[in-house]
Order: sequence, then C-alpha cells, then structure tokens
Amino acid sequence: MCEGEVYIIEGSSEKLLMEDVISLSIKDGRLVIYNEMGEMKEINDAKEIRIDMVRHLVKVVI
Repeated sequence: MCEGEVYIIEGSSEKLLMEDVISLSIKDGRLVIYNEMGEMKEINDAKEIRIDMVRHLVKVVI
C-alpha cells in the first residue's frame, strides 16, 4: 500500500499529525486529511504544503 504520514511544522518544531493517510484535499480553504481507518483531521491555517512522494510524507507548515 502507499499510505503516507502527515507532519505539522510550526516554527522549529515538527510533530506527527496522522499515520496511514490515504486522502488529502483542500476544501473551503481547509486541508482535510483521512486515514485508512476513516479518521479525519482538518487544518485551517496551512501556509505551505510539502509533499515527498518517494518517502510518502506530507509536511504542513502552519
């Protein structure tokens, strides 16, 4: 499978937000993330999204 991980970067801090991510979309200015268990998280104040396809990582700068 090709699930990914989403990390939040705030200042010099980086923390894991969600594992096993299967869907990521932008809706009404919010970043909406779903994992394979159907859990959802939203990020309202994303300034930048960095996607690493090789490592299956998404880093969101807030």
